[in-house]
Amino acid sequence: MTDKAGGGMGRLADILKRTAREIVAPRAVLKEKYSAFMELLASDRLAHAKMARLEEVYHRQTAIDLKQIEHDYGRLADSVAGMVAALARIAPAKYRDLEQYFGRLDGYIRYFLQFPPFRTGPPYAAALADIDARKGTLWGGKATNLAIAASMGLPVPAGFAISTSAMGSLLEYNNLLPLIDNQLMQLDTGDAAAVKAVSDKLVALLKKARIPLEVEKEIAANLEKIQNEADGDLLLAVRSSAMGEDGKVSFAGQYRSLLGVPPDKLWQAYLEVVASRYSPEALVYRINQGLADSETPMAVLVMAMVDAKAAGVVYSADVSGNASRRISIFAVPGLGTKLVDGSMKPETVTLHPNQVKSGNARDLRIPENFPIDRQACLQLANWALVLQEKFGCAQDLEWAYDHTGRLYLLQTRSLQQEKMKVLQARECVFEQEGRTVLLEGGIAASLGIAAGPVFKMVPGRSIANVPLDSVMVVDDAAPRFVAHIHRLNAIVAEKGSQAGHLASVAREFGIPLLVQAERALELLEDGKIVTVNADLGKVFDGKVESMLKSPCAKWKLEKDNPFMRRMAFILEFISPLRLDEPFSDSFRVEKCRSLHDIIRFSHQKAVEELFRQHQRRIFGIPGSKKLKVPIPLQILVVDLDSGLKPGAAGKREISLADVVSKPMLSLFRGLLHPGIKWGYGIHFDWASHDQIVMSGGLVSAKAAMFASYALVDRNYANLNFKFGYHFVVVDTFFSSSEAENYVFFRFAGGGAELDSRLLRADLLERILVGLGFDVKRIGDVVDARLETVKASVLERSLDYLGRLLGATRLMDMYLKKTDDLDALVADFMNGRYDFSSADG
Repeated sequence: MTDKAGGGMGRLADILKRTAREIVAPRAVLKEKYSAFMELLASDRLAHAKMARLEEVYHRQTAIDLKQIEHDYGRLADSVAGMVAALARIAPAKYRDLEQYFGRLDGYIRYFLQFPPFRTGPPYAAALADIDARKGTLWGGKATNLAIAASMGLPVPAGFAISTSAMGSLLEYNNLLPLIDNQLMQLDTGDAAAVKAVSDKLVALLKKARIPLEVEKEIAANLEKIQNEADGDLLLAVRSSAMGEDGKVSFAGQYRSLLGVPPDKLWQAYLEVVASRYSPEALVYRINQGLADSETPMAVLVMAMVDAKAAGVVYSADVSGNASRRISIFAVPGLGTKLVDGSMKPETVTLHPNQVKSGNARDLRIPENFPIDRQACLQLANWALVLQEKFGCAQDLEWAYDHTGRLYLLQTRSLQQEKMKVLQARECVFEQEGRTVLLEGGIAASLGIAAGPVFKMVPGRSIANVPLDSVMVVDDAAPRFVAHIHRLNAIVAEKGSQAGHLASVAREFGIPLLVQAERALELLEDGKIVTVNADLGKVFDGKVESMLKSPCAKWKLEKDNPFMRRMAFILEFISPLRLDEPFSDSFRVEKCRSLHDIIRFSHQKAVEELFRQHQRRIFGIPGSKKLKVPIPLQILVVDLDSGLKPGAAGKREISLADVVSKPMLSLFRGLLHPGIKWGYGIHFDWASHDQIVMSGGLVSAKAAMFASYALVDRNYANLNFKFGYHFVVVDTFFSSSEAENYVFFRFAGGGAELDSRLLRADLLERILVGLGFDVKRIGDVVDARLETVKASVLERSLDYLGRLLGATRLMDMYLKKTDDLDALVADFMNGRYDFSSADG
């Protein structure tokens, strides 16, 4: 048998097993599906929260430690995986490929968030002469560069390096990694006090750490070598040599260097240098460079101190960005720390490379107080050119000149010719212009400032007619507006949240979005020009030019920032929402290109699967109750969990007084509206029903009279009604979270001719659109959705849906012409629910 055939047989076997179980244990199947649905909703909530958090970091340019990104993404991925697993329980074997698509996207993202662990194990220390330049990750940038220079014959002080794996072993030996990760996950670089608090804790941890014995032994052996070579008393320079330091990112001045360290104090000096990788400056710098903590392990360079008469820096190229090729030598008397820390203004000498190459420096102008002579200047300039050629880029050298007249090279690194760009918080201050504030108190779901004419999305108005560059004002921040977002300048919503689908897309497009802007539809006049300042949570009358011209209105992301580049790549597989039209043929598993797509698909299909319960009619469910209502509608009620009062457990017949399901009660409030005239219903043979139930629950396909039933929970209802020759399905869920609230509705069939059924479908569509539903019609089948609304709005909508069902149940029998429809729609909206006579 081929793999394809085998897969087909496996799927068929799954279907047969599922069908058999639905027949044998239907109540258990329903409860299991509902339980899975509740788990899916919980995962959906967390997924949206974590997705919104990651988007906020990027779009607000909030640089945080990648450990926090890794943690937040892990929670997001777990939530999406939970949704996929829950959907598989709701619809076994139906969406098998979804797990594969999730796995592929998750793999891409985790690959980019996969950071190397801290290296442990020997070698722990090595003399500069023994350092292999090919293993720069072991010895760090400073030590490796200096070792290369020494191999070229340039004079460097006696010294050795302590490896990055020594630091890794230190962290492992003291079990510090969990503590460090926990602190980094709390780091907010925008809060200076919080950064210092984290820094203080981490630095203290490292300073108190115990150096592993095997690391201590190798350090001691290398220290002994330079002690034996020293003339007189030895003092040490203990300097950072982190991975990445002195490369494309310099970390200049971010780590500690300790000078004049006695040999017996080396151990504590080593710990202080390692601890300096968690200084406030180093933390913020690393994070803004988009580097993970484990990508910058610390090696330490230990050298004999030079008894410096003078010291300084050499640049092999012009740092101003000019075309000049001049070499600059900066010098101060004594130690070079006075120069690099900015405490002393240096003397400067400049040379042209030709002067160096020819050795002709007779015309070289040396300042009177310059601490080294002309020949030493030529020597330093020559080193700069030699090292520039060796490393293939302009170099920044540190040097020292001792009292015997000997020059030493202390450091060489890539010259950062472009000033480092530091992300700063936007601070936009506006002068008072006497503008009227039309609305305030909204919450910014997407930052920015924009202006345009107000376009209010009110019942009966099509979003397809939204003018270009409008400020759209809506009741709910629903996903259905995504397809038109490119036409908008801003959105103001009375409801919604920062974690919604629309908020994600608005941030992606840079569209200012205010949510929870109460009374927006009332306060903002249609067609009026307004300025939306999402940062302030306000809407102003007219165009406020000072705001529109400010940096806050045109907020351009720092795309070249390494952190933002990394975040942009990650979010490309997380945020874009392409599956925004559930009624479209393109709403399929294979069209999922982001985790957002998978979230949307999983939620939508889970709801649809519960909605489709009527297609797998299950009768004779143990514990089902007859519902007694004063209308000709006979229903079996199945309590999934807490949908009925505890006292109803022993009853075979119940009333609405026994029901606690909020959505079911809301719908029946409309069905029982006094303005609806039900007339006489068809007799329902409960005796026959009981005989079938008692015979084992197996029902003939001809027993269509039993098609009306309700599956209920306190906050959920799946209702399947049969009104004569047509049927209705209502699937709805109540929650404190707007994002989870929905009602799905289907109306199909009828006893009249097709033309009359189509007229009724047209009427239903118009009324449902007026009630705020999204509607799709195919023939006489009407599908409608209302999602992401407050519970109070959902309760009112279900009430009106019940009134609509009662008012239109037999309308196909007497609807004859299209001209009737406008009047009937208006009548319904005005409170008329009895259409039993043609003349009204």
